[in-house]
Amino acid sequence: MIEKDREERPARDVREEFGARQERDVAFYLRREFAARDDVAVFNDLRIAHEGEHAQIDHLVVHARGFVLVESKSIHGEVRVNKEGEWSRSYRGSWSGMPSPVRQVELQRRLLEQYLNAHAAHVLDKIAFGLFQSYFGGRMWDAFCAVSSSAIIHRETMPAEISERIVKSEFVGERLRGVIDRRAVLTTWPRFTEDEWPTLIAFLRYTAGKAGAGRAPAGEQAPGASGAGAAERLSVGAEPALRCRKCGEGRRLSAQSGRYGYFLRCQMCPTNTPMRSACRACGSHNGRVSKSGAAFIATCGNCGDAATIWRA
Repeated sequence: MIEKDREERPARDVREEFGARQERDVAFYLRREFAARDDVAVFNDLRIAHEGEHAQIDHLVVHARGFVLVESKSIHGEVRVNKEGEWSRSYRGSWSGMPSPVRQVELQRRLLEQYLNAHAAHVLDKIAFGLFQSYFGGRMWDAFCAVSSSAIIHRETMPAEISERIVKSEFVGERLRGVIDRRAVLTTWPRFTEDEWPTLIAFLRYTAGKAGAGRAPAGEQAPGASGAGAAERLSVGAEPALRCRKCGEGRRLSAQSGRYGYFLRCQMCPTNTPMRSACRACGSHNGRVSKSGAAFIATCGNCGDAATIWRA
């Protein structure tokens, strides 16, 4: 799935135009590889902010066991990396140093992990959240640098660990597919559950759609957020009515929490009814229920809409 395309912005100079072209090329190959896969989500040009720090991630690929970040670099000459990890490039026969894109993508990865960890309690399943105390740090993280297909890469003289993380644009889809498919068979690492996956994608979709990501605008909460008054801010209009799925009782119900999430226990039958309701915005039944005080809030995994569905 392609969850976010690259935002087109006017280039201020030739260098920015080349950079934008490189990002478009990588986005194209990622689309060709992953657009039809429901188990992979691609976010191009994702901007995040956390604790005063900002990052612009060229390409983020989310899969069942973690994340892959890709930094795009427009390099049409030659590339060398010495044993100290220092990069240099040639342009029209002249060599000059350049910042390490591998270091850059690592800093982006670190900020994204911190940002997700700050919201882990609202995104990760309660059971998994308790088992894996490193939260998102316990997931698999990979990072690559995608350079122009016309670049000449002197791999024979660069450290092997850096060479493995440099890929030309035309091969980026194939390389990431190989990484993701290999990760899928590793049983020792946690997978996102059926509840976590849509909630995580909805949260990243929310992040991508908000200016100044990392902090919701005044009076608004991010999907899955909790705290005093969150239910009132998220709810619009009348609350959808939930009823016992067996006898139709709508009042003598008590909210309970079980292995598979929140449900209602009917005092008349008795029967257990999952707290599920169609999204008021898109009609999807792909949602996750969270609790804020006495309010139970359903966040749609399809469009990110959130609404109060029950009050204890």
